[in-house]
Amino acid sequence: MAKLPQVRSMTEKNFTIEYHQVKVQNEKPITHFHPNYQIHYLLKGKLNYVIDNRKYTVQQGDLLFINKYDVFQTVSSDDSPTFERIVIHFTDGRIQPMLLLQTDKVLPFNRLSRFIRFTEEEQRSIEPLLFKMLEEDQKQNEYYEFTLQASFIQLLVQLRRFEEKNLEWSKSSHPMYRKISEITAYLGGRFEQEFHLNEIAQKFYISPSYLSRVFKMLTGFYMSEYVRILRIRESQRLLGETNEKVQDIAAKVGFREISHFNKTFKNITGHTPLTYRKKIRRNHSVHPEVVR
Repeated sequence: MAKLPQVRSMTEKNFTIEYHQVKVQNEKPITHFHPNYQIHYLLKGKLNYVIDNRKYTVQQGDLLFINKYDVFQTVSSDDSPTFERIVIHFTDGRIQPMLLLQTDKVLPFNRLSRFIRFTEEEQRSIEPLLFKMLEEDQKQNEYYEFTLQASFIQLLVQLRRFEEKNLEWSKSSHPMYRKISEITAYLGGRFEQEFHLNEIAQKFYISPSYLSRVFKMLTGFYMSEYVRILRIRESQRLLGETNEKVQDIAAKVGFREISHFNKTFKNITGHTPLTYRKKIRRNHSVHPEVVR
């Protein structure tokens, strides 16, 4: 593998790609959130990430897709004092023009943060694209932007194919997959409404206890937890992109009591809504500088 730059980033506002080689000197968690999507690919070592109160131990060949505005923490791993990774930041503005406004057909994982553990064969498909982008960014030869853009599209397509392959496996491996997909789509379009497990179970002709068990198994969340996360993610977007009052945002996403909203928001993001708004706007104002 060719020698990579220690840190190299494009100056283009809606896209950055960087290579980090880091020697961990502190064990305190570092909290991040940005008004853009991120892809983290670990080349060497181990690093712990916490997203939505879930801990992921990321190692060589693993990838994280992090949704914009999602709060996450990075924590050093005791058995890995150094790590190397590639980090990409990009916005909707970066991908919409080059995909003819068909963003959702290529942007992976329905804009939800995801952890991926690739096989060695899949790593051999992903890594050359990342290295090509770093090389083009480093050398910046004439027309490099076009080659960089082409490699980035290829990367998104690879991730989308990976997602669809695993969705097909899930569909064939569990008879309730399609039904749970229908329920998550139903909840996603109405998350601001009040939901009760019994009502959803009755609507989709499933026993409440079985629905609770299978929903948790296939999504990783209890239904009430899933709805809360949908509400908080929408509130994050509104806090970052609008000037609406916090109490109005709370009501819009389905919280009847502002105190309940504030408590839930802080439990999931680690910040109060007002603190989050201030931080995300401050980060946005200095973007694309990456806070490590």
